[in-house]
Amino acid sequence: MGRDALRVRATQSPLIQVSVGQVTGLVPEGWVAAPLAGTGAQHGFIASPRPQPFGGSTLRSGLTAGWVDATEVGVPSDYFYLAATGPLLSELLGREACEVRDTEVFVDREPAYLDGGYGSPGDFVARGRGICVTPAGLRHRWSYFVAAPGFGPVRELGITRSGLYVA
Repeated sequence: MGRDALRVRATQSPLIQVSVGQVTGLVPEGWVAAPLAGTGAQHGFIASPRPQPFGGSTLRSGLTAGWVDATEVGVPSDYFYLAATGPLLSELLGREACEVRDTEVFVDREPAYLDGGYGSPGDFVARGRGICVTPAGLRHRWSYFVAAPGFGPVRELGITRSGLYVA
């Protein structure tokens, strides 16, 4: 089985465990899961109750969980801080039809080149939730978790090669 092979395992609940590499999550039985498509540095999976592809303007129920292998990308971890605090979620958070209900930033240590203190690790960890409304009036709840561990202690909590986590 390859490094990013999809593994599905039953649990003692109405959820199934989906794993791709080091990324594992629980989704409802009957959902369809597939490995993330993209660069070799991106690892994880998408899962949905409907097997149609994600994307486009149609909102779909589902889960995307992944991480970026910083050793394969070849950029300093400080740049993942920029992605996590800026454009990563801008398509969702910037939509007119979407309202942010709650955000919580757990760690925000700016890298030194962004006016963080000398030797700052450049860590960022946050979560948020909200609601999007389709033109037909359907309401979709959403939530996210994002972490960009710099070279400091936050890196020790997860996958040591990760530059960015998103769920």
